[in-house]
Amino acid sequence: MELPALRGCCHRPGPATLLRMTTTPTTASRIPFPDLAARIEGALILPADDEFVHAAQAWNLAVPQHPCAVLHARTAADVVHAVRFAIDHSLPVSAQPGGHGATTATDGSLLIRTAALDDIWIDADARVARVGAGVKWGQLQSALDGTGLTGLVGSSPDVTVVGFCLSGGLSWFGRAHGTGAATIRAVELVDATGAHRWVDDSTDASLMWALRGGGGEFGIVTAMEIALVPAPELTGGRLLFPVEDAPRVWRAFAEVTTVAPRELTLFASVLHFPPIPELPEEIRGRSFCAVDAVLLGGRRDPCDAAAPDRRCRNAAAQHDRRAAAERDRRRVRGAGRSDTGGDRVRIAGLAGRRHTHRAADPRVRSRLRAGAGSDPASGWRVP
Repeated sequence: MELPALRGCCHRPGPATLLRMTTTPTTASRIPFPDLAARIEGALILPADDEFVHAAQAWNLAVPQHPCAVLHARTAADVVHAVRFAIDHSLPVSAQPGGHGATTATDGSLLIRTAALDDIWIDADARVARVGAGVKWGQLQSALDGTGLTGLVGSSPDVTVVGFCLSGGLSWFGRAHGTGAATIRAVELVDATGAHRWVDDSTDASLMWALRGGGGEFGIVTAMEIALVPAPELTGGRLLFPVEDAPRVWRAFAEVTTVAPRELTLFASVLHFPPIPELPEEIRGRSFCAVDAVLLGGRRDPCDAAAPDRRCRNAAAQHDRRAAAERDRRRVRGAGRSDTGGDRVRIAGLAGRRHTHRAADPRVRSRLRAGAGSDPASGWRVP
């Protein structure tokens, strides 16, 4: 089955090139933006417009962005017109579908929003999906429901498939199937000459090499074709530990990841929660070490997968006692508890057609509740 072409125009591929989307800036007040507005189907928003401040904002409001104009592309042809207009007027170009990837590099540029390029086509027999630049992971995973397939989704359903794959793409399925970038089969993009091209390994191997994890500076991607994999049954979630235990948590994390099977993917991070009343008392104004884990392939205990010799559970005993003592001292009675009965765990929803939350597995639930009262630290977490 041949997938249909995406909306807009597409020229035949040119020679192998690696072109960056930057030009010499010019004075914004001298740029004839009405000419561009007349050529596009989408909307062009300028600093004088009331909605400009909101249109220029990134998702992370801590990073201010000051483009000279914002273009909401409705079709891939709009992106072509925008790039050619920018070339004619020596204007820098940047692309940001919905606001992730906040950067001051957008300052003074023509910022192209590609969120409206949201077409999705799926060939389940070939295990291939073709998505527009604005398609988010949550949308693709919903479209895949019932096919028995999944993309190599990351931790958030709100980021775009294209942006995720162009940036490398660390996935819950990464240790078993690789990165999101490795699933890229073909790309539709507008290069720095304004040409709209469909490229794959047979037409421009050098450009494909750069696009697989090299970021978005080699063209503005309007669509992408990615490979899919069978959707497994999942077990996993997130565990939080007081930041004071960071040295032991990271040592154990390093030890576990050297022996974990390929079906087990773990991520580690530090979370800082602000002191605001909307947050539960247990996390308000505090910092935690977070360990996220996903185990593919049925209802197995992640602790057994991570440490068959039970080193993690044995080493956790000391922390369990301290956690119980702290809980008694603070006299917390049920505030902010999760489905598992713990007072510091939030089970994260995991993308995929079929998944098993940890609380739904009696074996895992019993481990979470064992030890120091209902402290989730007595389950499969590492010290």
